[in-house]
Amino acid sequence: MDKVNADGSMDATATYDAVQYKMTGGPMGNVEYDSTKGGDAPAHPMAKVFSAIAGASLNVTFAADGKVKEVKGTDKLMDTIITKMEMPAAQQAQMREAMKAQFGEEGIKSSFEQMTAFYPKEPVAIGDSWENKMTLAAGMPLSMANTYTLKGRQGGVAAMDVKTTITTDDKPVNMGGQQMSYNLKGEQVGTLNIDEATGWLKSGKMTQTIDGTLTMNAGGQKMEMPMKLNSDVVFEEAKKE
Repeated sequence: MDKVNADGSMDATATYDAVQYKMTGGPMGNVEYDSTKGGDAPAHPMAKVFSAIAGASLNVTFAADGKVKEVKGTDKLMDTIITKMEMPAAQQAQMREAMKAQFGEEGIKSSFEQMTAFYPKEPVAIGDSWENKMTLAAGMPLSMANTYTLKGRQGGVAAMDVKTTITTDDKPVNMGGQQMSYNLKGEQVGTLNIDEATGWLKSGKMTQTIDGTLTMNAGGQKMEMPMKLNSDVVFEEAKKE
């Protein structure tokens, strides 16, 4: 946290201290990267992307309700990614456009709001529930209808249950010259533990189950593939040494 403004908004610096990524059986083959292990520069294009993120910092302004008002530094982040990927100059503009959904300002906003935009509009008691909706611009365009329930309070920590209905629309997304559209449905369940003194997320775990189809259209060639995604997302508060 850098400062709290008069309107209740907060300026913060977010730094990706370390990045770990693992994917098996995807369209780009198996990918595994762990920035904490060091070693030679990764060869896989996706691993190069994540190696560029490690150590990067962004300036983020949060509204009082946890929504993200502004993110600065995304252009520099995309420049670093393109440099790491060693792309020919003729392809860089196209790649930058494709990366905006995930690493542009709107994509980064939606990523952060998953961890901050869960506050109720009014005071709640144990057992009360409230709802909100958000759209994730990063990666797959997911619409998420969330229901939060305050389950308990202990030791300055508020525990919330989360249940989410996940859908997509079939609006095509341009990814590296290919038109991709998703027809997916799913759900998310989990818990979040919030520090009552600061309002920040201390810990939590979400389990997502999503399935449906991915349609790719490149050069007039259309291909439809079934998709099933099972994800466990774990949030942990980093301890500063």
